[in-house]
Amino acid sequence: DGSRTAWDEAKAARLSREQNITVFDKSVKKMVAVMQPDEFRATWVANKAVYRTRMAIADGGELLIIAPGVERFGEQPEVDALIRKYGYKGTARTLALYKTEADMQAIPHGVAHLIHGSSEGRFTITYAPGPKIGKEEIEQVGYQYADAMEMQRRYDPAVMKEGWNTMPDGEKLEWALRTAGTVSANATRPAAVSARPSHWRRPTGKPKTRSAITPISTMPPASTTWTRLSGASAIAATCSSHATAAISMPIANQRTRNSARPERQG
Repeated sequence: DGSRTAWDEAKAARLSREQNITVFDKSVKKMVAVMQPDEFRATWVANKAVYRTRMAIADGGELLIIAPGVERFGEQPEVDALIRKYGYKGTARTLALYKTEADMQAIPHGVAHLIHGSSEGRFTITYAPGPKIGKEEIEQVGYQYADAMEMQRRYDPAVMKEGWNTMPDGEKLEWALRTAGTVSANATRPAAVSARPSHWRRPTGKPKTRSAITPISTMPPASTTWTRLSGASAIAATCSSHATAAISMPIANQRTRNSARPERQG
């Protein structure tokens, strides 16, 4: 309506940063994300753990996703089949196949999901799914496998506390309850952050000086972070160079609202 000024927008941006962005001084050697079994039944949705933590994980690090409710890859049979066939194996490989494979061209949003779910070879992704998905299936799509019961015993939510934790064997980790923000780059990488969804935000007059439920800025490899993901949150995937020739690019969730409905269209 023209009533907003540049000062208003700058003030809003500062307040958003204060409430939505937290800067860490160390990158994460190992990230542990717990996906609630009543919410996350497929990697299509549970891979929020990848999207929203990848920029905080150190090169050569590991993301462990404990998802005891995951029983399939896609929400729809055709997307499930696409994921099983091609896997989460990097942008370059996926886009090269997209140029020639008719089944990929028929489901561009599924192809985008394959890209978003890859670590691009920079770190390891280990999945601890429910009993309906086996080790061979997980490894076939490009992930490593872990037993969900064993991982839940080691990283027990009833024992972990918010913030940095030290395990009995000396492993250090950080546990964040209900993470719903983007994890950003560190001082050695260009900073890249995005806001936590406003529909999840509780109003506050005090900025957060440090909270593990919002974007993270990281530095050289350090420890292990524990993250419990619930609800909507976002992380931009890293990407490789554009192809030399223009091609049709798959785009996921374009013009969709941030809700459970579009999440389950895969």
